[in-house]
Amino acid sequence: MFLKKKNMLLLFFLWIANAASAQDLQAIWESTKQYYKGFEEKKQGILLAKQDSLARLLLYKPQVQIQFQQGLSTAEGGTGAFIPLAGIVNVNASDAIQGDKHLFNHYLSGIMTWDFLRFGKRDLDKQIGHAQVRQSVLKESLFELQLQEQLIARFMNLQYLEVMVTWYTQQLKHYRLMLSISRNLAEAGIKPAADSLIAKSALHQMESNLTLLQGRKEGAKFLLKEFIGQEVDWTNDRNGRKFMMVVNRVPQDSLIHPEINMELAALNRLALVQQRHEKEKLPRFLLLGGLSNRSSSMNSAGEIRANYGQLYDRFSNNYFLGVGVTWNFQQFLKGASDKKYAQIKYQEKSYATVLLKAKQEAVSADLEAQVLAAETSMNLARKSMQDAEKAQEMYRTRYEGGLINLTELLQVQDMLLQTSLKEVNAYRDYWKLLISWSYQRADFSLFFNHFNG
Repeated sequence: MFLKKKNMLLLFFLWIANAASAQDLQAIWESTKQYYKGFEEKKQGILLAKQDSLARLLLYKPQVQIQFQQGLSTAEGGTGAFIPLAGIVNVNASDAIQGDKHLFNHYLSGIMTWDFLRFGKRDLDKQIGHAQVRQSVLKESLFELQLQEQLIARFMNLQYLEVMVTWYTQQLKHYRLMLSISRNLAEAGIKPAADSLIAKSALHQMESNLTLLQGRKEGAKFLLKEFIGQEVDWTNDRNGRKFMMVVNRVPQDSLIHPEINMELAALNRLALVQQRHEKEKLPRFLLLGGLSNRSSSMNSAGEIRANYGQLYDRFSNNYFLGVGVTWNFQQFLKGASDKKYAQIKYQEKSYATVLLKAKQEAVSADLEAQVLAAETSMNLARKSMQDAEKAQEMYRTRYEGGLINLTELLQVQDMLLQTSLKEVNAYRDYWKLLISWSYQRADFSLFFNHFNG
């Protein structure tokens, strides 16, 4: 029997521990990072940026092309000149050919070109690729911060509804007590029977409000489930008590917001793009190389035989090595135009960054002032609530003594109700301000430390 009680006691404390950890905001955030697919999407974006950076550098490797062909053709000679463009077939032979009019041809070739003098183009493209990857990483950081904001907003809304449900449940006890007192006084002939009907009506109204809040609470659980993939156990009210607290904000330097970092990274990339377009004006210096292997079904005496096997009797092999320079003057003009366009984009982004910084500084100062005012108002709201509770107790005693009627008591009870709602809603607004304040500072550690299970 003792062991059975001991095991039951152990299970009870394990259940309490699980209920507490279920409301740990840090644990909920870790579950979100494991479950929410938005993180995978951002990681794929980083991989794409890295792949694009690698692809950009492939242009600077030696370009090798291989061609192989075998076919049957005529062999009539001719004279003249032409520009060998794509799509033109060149048949070269002598007028004094003998034998068949058709012959087999074999051709195998390979060419290599390599920009060996790059004028810093490769290094710039490499830096531009790294800048793109950094922008993707910062985009992931911004997404993580925004997701924390959404998660904490839903978490705090659930906390608020939990407090409201608990508070309404407690208030129901007062209304049930008033109903019991009114019935006893009516039975004793001290108060009219109508008082109990009025008290009963007020009780039903409170029960109706509680039912609506319980429905909103269940809906809020589903909203939180979207991020973590499972329902959170809210049997422990520890965080509910923490909701009705003013946190101690430790002064510390705020982090640079990811939005600002993204703008600065974009500016850095545009500066590199300007330099890259400037390089487009320069010529290309190429190392050239080629190999060829060819034959035909014409023998050394110039006789043609339409015999495929004769194609392999005689091969000619050649190679070519050299350097070349190409300078596209149209590219010179285009490089200047692209550089001018990048300069305009850079200036536009610079002004946008300045405006964003100014906006964030103004919003941060505004939120700081609002949070300070909210912290002061919390103390006043608490004192108002305490005074209303004392008044409610005094009026209930006077009603029990037959000194006032039920209507006056209900008016005091309604005043207590409204005062309590104002206090809870004041804390709700206070936490909303802190969410916005923390987002502007790019740091939600205040919430993770306060709601730590």
